[in-house]
Amino acid sequence: MNVTASCPDCGSELPVGATQCSRCYPQPMTRDARERLVAVACYLTPLPAIAFLFLKPFRDSAFIRFHALQSILVGGAALLLLLFGALFANLGWTVAWLMFGVLFFVALFFLWLVLSIKAAQGMQFELPFFGQQAAKRAARGIF
Repeated sequence: MNVTASCPDCGSELPVGATQCSRCYPQPMTRDARERLVAVACYLTPLPAIAFLFLKPFRDSAFIRFHALQSILVGGAALLLLLFGALFANLGWTVAWLMFGVLFFVALFFLWLVLSIKAAQGMQFELPFFGQQAAKRAARGIF
């Protein structure tokens, strides 16, 4: 007697021996340690990310391209915000710039920490705007 199991969430048929549905509970993508290390290095600053986009062993990996492009986009936005804040600090808004600057750097540190951890785990964690843009460009191979 051959009894097939079905997923309690979506009702699809489960493979023999499976306890979870692959559609409802996707497995994390496996990456080799070298790819994950390079993806983490992309988040140090945008400079290594730019270098990894052009180095032959790494430019063919969509995973590394994604993390490099996301790092460049986030780093560019952070630089623009810093320049904008420096302009206001010079115009007499020094106290506001100091308060904003401290909060900005704390938020940037935690963002860097989360992105680095996700890259080390082999996951492609997309930020709302920057991650979508990076994913589109990484999939096409265009940077």
